Amino acid sequence: MFYKKDKSLLLEIIVSHEYQPLSDILPVGADEPRNPYTDPILHYGNDRTNGGTGCTGLPGSATNTGATGPTGNTGPTGLPGTAANTGATGPTGPTGNTGPTGFTGTTGQTGVTGATGPTGATSNTGPTGTTGITGSVGATGPLGLLYGFFYEEFTTTLTSAIPNPSSTAAIQVVSTTDAMSSGTILIGTELISYTGKTPTTFTGITRGVRSSTTSSHAINSDATSAQIAVVNTRTLLIINKTDGTSGVSLDTATNSIYVVQTGVYNIQFSIYAINTSNDFDNFIVWFVKNGTDVPSSASQGTIVKPHSDSPGATIMTVNIFLSLIPSDRVQIYWTSVYGFCAIVTGPALAGVYPTTPSVLLSVNQIA
Repeated sequence: MFYKKDKSLLLEIIVSHEYQPLSDILPVGADEPRNPYTDPILHYGNDRTNGGTGCTGLPGSATNTGATGPTGNTGPTGLPGTAANTGATGPTGPTGNTGPTGFTGTTGQTGVTGATGPTGATSNTGPTGTTGITGSVGATGPLGLLYGFFYEEFTTTLTSAIPNPSSTAAIQVVSTTDAMSSGTILIGTELISYTGKTPTTFTGITRGVRSSTTSSHAINSDATSAQIAVVNTRTLLIINKTDGTSGVSLDTATNSIYVVQTGVYNIQFSIYAINTSNDFDNFIVWFVKNGTDVPSSASQGTIVKPHSDSPGATIMTVNIFLSLIPSDRVQIYWTSVYGFCAIVTGPALAGVYPTTPSVLLSVNQIA
């Protein structure tokens, strides 16, 4: 920045826009402080441009004030002043809305349970109320799984010997109870038919049936039941005794079994059959339901011819599953191919083994 010694001449130079030689312009010395109101600041611009801004003129007299210029940018905040007397605190403003509740923290460990307090005294028991009226009996529930066990056997002993192999006299025995009213008995290896009975005798005797060999028989010989069949003829299997049952019954008049509850039943039989001829024989056994053969229910067995003083013998065991309702009737039928075999009761051997039933039949409900 440069100043002209002659301040009045500088004003003329600025007004007339004329440029002066540098020799007329001198720097202001330290001993000549610049007056902001009288000492202009000279800035040299480019050729043919405006020169620098002149110095601020002296304040004029107050006249009508022009419009206030725009407010300049706010300067930096000064240092805090010293504390003066504080004015009275204004009233507290209204409380703002409560902010949302923060997340719940984790639960701390449960403290130790305190000791149990003493039990209070027991109060007196009040009198028992009167018993109410007994309700009606409900319907009877289902019986559960049903079962039945049945068989056929008859055994007695001679009270009089039969010395003559061809005799057809009445046969004397201990008892004919449980024997069929007419039928066949086995004594030794001989099959003997009868047409009637008394409490202690069999009458209407035919000896050596089904090609069996007639012989004499000593007193106390065993006499047991025997069922025979005509060659290839349907023959009803006789079952006449009940050993235990629950909801399964035996009709001895028709030799049929029936149940009181609908379900699926496992029916199993065991048959003891002998052959008293001098040749082999085959026999067939099957189930009949309500008078109709049960499909695929037949079983066949072969019996060898006698050996020494014993008849050929075999045991057939078969089981089948049948769906039954209370009105159903189940029977067992059989036949012989050559007519030699018989289904018999095997006598016991005292102190060794018990009687062998001619037929064992078990019925068990499984569903």
